Amino acid sequence: ITSSEDLDSKEVVQQVLQHAGFDVAKLDADIAKHEKEYSAALTRNNEEAHSLGLRGTPGLIVGDRLVAGGLDLHHLESLVAAARSGN
Repeated sequence: ITSSEDLDSKEVVQQVLQHAGFDVAKLDADIAKHEKEYSAALTRNNEEAHSLGLRGTPGLIVGDRLVAGGLDLHHLESLVAAARSGN
């Protein structure tokens, strides 16, 4: 799914999802049903990001390395390979 719209409001996100064939009413119902779990996960993620000094996105942890900000695919692949090999 791609969109030229800024996904900065619930209404725009719903329009994009609906255009892509999603049942927006079912999504809203599922979100409402699991609101407490989502809220707890977002709170936990925010606390973890804050404790790591991450102030925005993206932020990645690859193995034992913290990467604040974006990186290209080649660099990400290199970090993953190093983490898998124990380096």
